[in-house]
Amino acid sequence: MTVLDAFDCSVLDDAEYERAEARTTIERLTPILDPRARDVLRMRFQHDLRQWEIAAAIGCSQMQVSRIIRTSLERLSAHASMACGGWSMSDATEGTTP
Repeated sequence: MTVLDAFDCSVLDDAEYERAEARTTIERLTPILDPRARDVLRMRFQHDLRQWEIAAAIGCSQMQVSRIIRTSLERLSAHASMACGGWSMSDATEGTTP
């Protein structure tokens, strides 16, 4: 095994770790959503389906799927922000110049 091979393996391990951590975080947060919203997010982000494919699967329009995704992500973000003491990305960028 070369140094490059070892580096590639460690990068893959880090990426897999981050994906596993993201899945765990999402699993902890999604119970605040209704089952339909959870299913839509699962189809979109775990199964990588497009909005029109999700719409066909659940029997609604692509626009409705778009709204479900947007509102679900907003709810998850707000809930996560509250769980972290109200911290948000805007807090991290406050006082910086673009």
